[in-house]
Amino acid sequence: METNLHKFQAFTSAAYHSSFTVAAEELGCTQSSISRMVASLEKEWDVRLFNRHGGYVSLTPEGKTLLPVAEEVCQAYSKLSNQVNRVSAIEMGNLVIAAPSSFLSRALPGYLKKYMTDHPNIKVEVIECTYGEALRLISKGKVDISFTMTRTTEQGFTSTLFDHDEVIVVSQKGHYEKNLETIPVKRLIEEPFIVDIETAPLLQKQLKNARMTFASSDSFTIMSMVESGLGVSLLPLEATKGTNFDIDVHHLETPVHRNVFITHRVKGEMSCTTEEFLKYLS
Repeated sequence: METNLHKFQAFTSAAYHSSFTVAAEELGCTQSSISRMVASLEKEWDVRLFNRHGGYVSLTPEGKTLLPVAEEVCQAYSKLSNQVNRVSAIEMGNLVIAAPSSFLSRALPGYLKKYMTDHPNIKVEVIECTYGEALRLISKGKVDISFTMTRTTEQGFTSTLFDHDEVIVVSQKGHYEKNLETIPVKRLIEEPFIVDIETAPLLQKQLKNARMTFASSDSFTIMSMVESGLGVSLLPLEATKGTNFDIDVHHLETPVHRNVFITHRVKGEMSCTTEEFLKYLS
């Protein structure tokens, strides 16, 4: 099959360039090789494909009839070869993901487990960082996928909404009145405030006069401090689920939400392993 394919390629290239010499340059072989392969096809098919005119060639009526079919065969083989390479890359490639620890711990393990079970030979690297750092890493091409709080504006990259979560107030058990359902942001300014580096920028203007005592990007650290009575904080609601911290959760008087986007290269420029992993997230 491979030998016949080379003959088909010699035939189609020579027809396109009207020259055995140029076809040879394109395919990386000698002019005599092109001439022999075309002659072999003509013998096998018992037709004359080209009229020879010294320095150039032209298709015969039979050659014009057979050329489209030969082109289809070459294109089909090229498509098959590309697909084989993609499958090989998916099974043996690398995938680098950047995201904050709190997000990694609660949102990604299930997806990663399924992906790595299906593709055991893929080397997966996870970089723990802030959302801002994740955006910078993807923009510099250091990672394949980043989870970010803002959409990218970099050319060649795209962002898709992955998570939409309410920001809530967390406080020590019994810190606020039992019948209090919502809390205004201005009340948080009146007491020690533990800053979640990832969430605070959403309320930067309202919190500019807050009595900030600690700052962290780790939600578990923040909840541990809150449980110990070191202050109150704001966290994504999802970050508080499934934990054993003995703390109270209240809604903000004016609701605020945090968005998380999947940021990666645009289709056609992303790696095969990235494209495959995105299927698990959809």
